[in-house]
Amino acid sequence: MKTKLLPIVLVLMAQAFFAQGAKKPILMLFPEDSWCTRNGFMEKDGNGEDQCNYTRAFKESDELNLVMSKIGEIFTDRTDGKFNIRAFAQNQKIQSKTNARAGMESKDGAQIKTSAVNDLVSGQSNFDLGIYVNFYFAKEGPKNSLKFDFNAKDNYTGEQVASSPDLVGKSTYSSDILSMVAETINNKVDPFFNQIENYFSDMAENGRKAQFVFGLFNDMKEDFETEINGQTLDNHIEDWFSSNAVKGKYNLTESSEVMLNFEEVRIPVFDANGRAVSADIFARGIKKTFEAAPYNFKVTVKRTGMGKTSIYFSKK
Repeated sequence: MKTKLLPIVLVLMAQAFFAQGAKKPILMLFPEDSWCTRNGFMEKDGNGEDQCNYTRAFKESDELNLVMSKIGEIFTDRTDGKFNIRAFAQNQKIQSKTNARAGMESKDGAQIKTSAVNDLVSGQSNFDLGIYVNFYFAKEGPKNSLKFDFNAKDNYTGEQVASSPDLVGKSTYSSDILSMVAETINNKVDPFFNQIENYFSDMAENGRKAQFVFGLFNDMKEDFETEINGQTLDNHIEDWFSSNAVKGKYNLTESSEVMLNFEEVRIPVFDANGRAVSADIFARGIKKTFEAAPYNFKVTVKRTGMGKTSIYFSKK
């Protein structure tokens, strides 16, 4: 029997979150950077920074595919199917089919150039949490044991929300990878998902965190300290967040004549129709307000991540 460690109140709050929308939260499984480094899958990206090539890792490592598939199966079972849990490789197949349906592939299968890996890592792809998995085998004479580290990060903010380091399996003479994975994590992963459900419970009550950065185009004569109807433009923007953020929660961390940075803005998880709300979708309300009287600006919303949006004011 599975051990349920969550307090009843926390369980009910989590259930309230899952009841808000038609879709289950998506948890995406990735190999952790240390695994990619040990196995030769770290590469330089366009900015010269080290990044794991997930596509190549799943294509070339049968071991990774076996382990991730088994982890997804166990995680789904341990969480009673509350989450849509998939590995990066599964998501790539889904995206490929989506691209084909959307006309993003030619008849011979060539695709429009995209930066799918970078988009996933930078929070452009639509999943809720990334679960980063590090695993390795330890030899003890003729016996083997399997060790795991799990870390969960919010795809909207990059914030680490759960961790479960140093899960160690029993030493065994067996070399059956799937049975070793099951033995190592099956009865030890509940506390990890308790942390995740706790995070989603907070989201259900207080909204999801997002960041909004405001700037000005060069054709703007006004700036954020220009007075409109008796108060400065930046105060009007703060008033908008106070009225529209969940429970009025936001943090203005930087402010100048030409730039505003709002962090930890709590936005709804779902809209009135049960659809997930990203930062750029939430920003549509800002665009509508400040393009109308008495402001009459042109407002450009640029999505820079699921949880981050840049908003530029210019002359109409």
